[in-house]
Amino acid sequence: MLLGRKPRVRRNAAIKGENFRWPNATVPYEFKDNNSEELDYFFHLFFELFAMLCCAYAEWQAIIRKGMYKWQKETCIRFVRRSSEKDYAVFFKGGGCYSNVGRTGGRQYVSIGWGCEGGGIVAHEIGHALGFWHEQSRPDRDRDQGAIFWPCPVPKNRVLQGNFEKRNDIMDSDIPYDFGSVMHYGPQAFTNNWKFVTIETKDHRFQHTIGQRADISFIDVKHANRLYCSHICKTNLMCENGGYEDPRNCNHCKCPPGLGGLRCERIADSTPGCGGEMFATAAWQTLRNSVVGSCHWRFFIVTNRPTIQAPSGRIHVEVIETNFVCDSSCADEYLEIKHTKNMEQTGFRREPGHRFEYLSSGSVKLHAEIHHRWFHYDSNKARFLANSDSIPTPPPAAWEGNGGLTGLLAANEAGIDNTFETLILKDFPRAIGRNRGGANIASLFGILDSFLKHVRKSYVEMRANLECMSLLS
Repeated sequence: MLLGRKPRVRRNAAIKGENFRWPNATVPYEFKDNNSEELDYFFHLFFELFAMLCCAYAEWQAIIRKGMYKWQKETCIRFVRRSSEKDYAVFFKGGGCYSNVGRTGGRQYVSIGWGCEGGGIVAHEIGHALGFWHEQSRPDRDRDQGAIFWPCPVPKNRVLQGNFEKRNDIMDSDIPYDFGSVMHYGPQAFTNNWKFVTIETKDHRFQHTIGQRADISFIDVKHANRLYCSHICKTNLMCENGGYEDPRNCNHCKCPPGLGGLRCERIADSTPGCGGEMFATAAWQTLRNSVVGSCHWRFFIVTNRPTIQAPSGRIHVEVIETNFVCDSSCADEYLEIKHTKNMEQTGFRREPGHRFEYLSSGSVKLHAEIHHRWFHYDSNKARFLANSDSIPTPPPAAWEGNGGLTGLLAANEAGIDNTFETLILKDFPRAIGRNRGGANIASLFGILDSFLKHVRKSYVEMRANLECMSLLS
C-alpha cells in the first residue's frame, strides 16, 4: 500500500498547511536548561528546585534524545543540533510539558519540565512540534468506535475544556482513529477526582488502551511517514492489512504490530514457546500461556472443513485468567485483542484479574497478543470456539485504574494519565508566552498546596496498604 493512497476520507490529527511542516523532514534543535525569558523569577526558582530533585542536566538531555529517537528510528524525520537555521526548536525545563503544534517559524519552545522526564512523554510533545494535535481532537472521534467525553469532573476553566474539543484545522486521511496513540489523553486527564474518568470510550473494552506513554503507535508512525516521507518510496509492494512501504527501506513493508512477512500477510514471530495459528471449531478449546515476552496468536476458521459449524465465520474467545501488571493505561504488560479486519488500530488492552468475552466482528480472523516483561508463576488462560451466536455488549466498565500521583512521582512514562499536566495546566493555564512581570505568589502557593495535598493523600494510602499487608502476613 502506497502512503499516498486515500481510499476513504477521514480526519487524522495533523494540522493543515505545508507551512507547519519542517522542511526536508529535518528539525534543528537546541537545549536550554531554563527559560527566564518566559517565566518570572519565582516560577523559575520553583521549577529549578524540583529539577534538582529529579535528574541532572545531562540525564535530562539524554531523555529528550530518547524521545527524538522514537520518531527518528521509525520515519525519515531527523533531529539535528542547530547551527545557523532560522527555524528551530528549543527544549527547556519549563513549567510542565507543552509545545506548539507544527513549525511556527523562528525559535519555538518545547517544555520538558519536572515530571515530564520519560521518553514517551517527550515523544508526545515532539509529536505536537511535528504538527499533530491530540488524537481526541480529531473531528471523527465520535464516529465508528470513537471516544465519548464526559465533562465531569473536568474543571470549568475554559482553557482546560479546549483539550476535549474537536478541531477543524485537521487534515483529511484514511487512517483510522487510534486509541493507542501516544497523542491520546488518558482516562483521567484533568480530573479533579481520581475516582472518576473524564474520557470514556464508546466501546468500553478500549478504556485501558488510551493514554499510554510507552512508545509511539503504529498509526502515529504512519501519520508521520505520510506527512513527511510519502515522496520517498516509488514502488508498490502490495502490502496488506494496513502495511505500507517503509521509507527507511522501500523494499520492505512496514507492518502493524503482530504481523510480519513480505507483505504483512502472516502472523509475526513470537517469543519461543508461545504464539501461533489457532483453528476454532464447534467445541471449546483451551489455551494456556506463561511465557515471558511477546506472544502473537491468530484465531481463524477454515471454512472448507465440513466439521466446523460457524455460518457467520465469527470466533468467540473467553479470557478466563490473566496474570500481569497493568496500570490505568496498559502499556508495558497487557493482553490485546484485535477483533476486526482493521489491523492498524490498537486493539482492546485489558487489565488482569477479570474474565472477559470477545466475538470477532464479521471476520473469520481474530488476533490476540500478550506482552509480558516479568516472570509470573501463574499462567494466562483462555478458551475459544467457532460460534455464530452473538454475546451481550459489555456494560460500562467500573473504573479500576490506579490513578493518582504514581506516574508523577516516579516520572513513569507508561500510563502517566497526564497527571503532571493536570497540576501544571490547572494552575498555569497561560504558562506559554506570558510576559515577564511580578511574581504571582498566589498561584505559586496554590501549586505548592495542590502538590502537597496529592503527596499527603498518596502517603496515607501507602501507609494504609502497608498496615493491611502486615495484618495479612
